[in-house]
Amino acid sequence: MSYWILGFLCAGCAPPKTVVKEEPSPPIKKIIEPDIIIQVGSLDLSKHGKRIEGEDIEKMATTLIREKIDIFAVQGILRYPDLQTRIDFVNELSRQADLRQVFGETHTISGRQSGHAIF
Repeated sequence: MSYWILGFLCAGCAPPKTVVKEEPSPPIKKIIEPDIIIQVGSLDLSKHGKRIEGEDIEKMATTLIREKIDIFAVQGILRYPDLQTRIDFVNELSRQADLRQVFGETHTISGRQSGHAIF
């Protein structure tokens, strides 16, 4: 009978409850805003089929100022530096948008320059 009581006591005891230790939730990461934000734009004029007029340059300069573009790259520019009747796209856009400019000439044929500019 003592075996029966001993067996009953051993079988009737519940195992100890496991304690679940809750991990603290990870801290919420703050979104870090950079100190400097640079707005970049690009335009490819190589397939542009019409002559760029002063009004076009004025609209482009207004857009660059409104959108706060810091760096503006333009590919496929055609310039006619010897023709006084043509508006120089690079110089005029630089003046109207108040941006410095660098023009890289790819080739010149019969007074017509083609190249790329960064403002």
